[in-house]
Amino acid sequence: MGRVEFRRALEEVIRSNASAEDHTYNLQRREIEEIGERHGLTKEEAANELLHLARKVWVGEIHPGDGPPIEARNREDARSVPSDWTDVVFDLYEMQERGMFPPPLY
Repeated sequence: MGRVEFRRALEEVIRSNASAEDHTYNLQRREIEEIGERHGLTKEEAANELLHLARKVWVGEIHPGDGPPIEARNREDARSVPSDWTDVVFDLYEMQERGMFPPPLY
């Protein structure tokens, strides 16, 4: 268990929560950490892995504890995220446009 399983689980969570009506999906940091722990990662490893997967698996915004949201359209954007980030808003429309997952069934 580890990073590969975490990635698959994250992709599944995003895919299963994508809908035709919504163009975004919000996931709290604690939920990301829980997914990581279920797959053998520490909370910190899960949080760092999510940031590492920006552009590979997801695009969207990261919300720091204080301050405006940080665009995460690539891994370079994700490197500037402060360690106190609280949640991620996945941009499902852009993810679909980039071919990160198939369109939802209607």
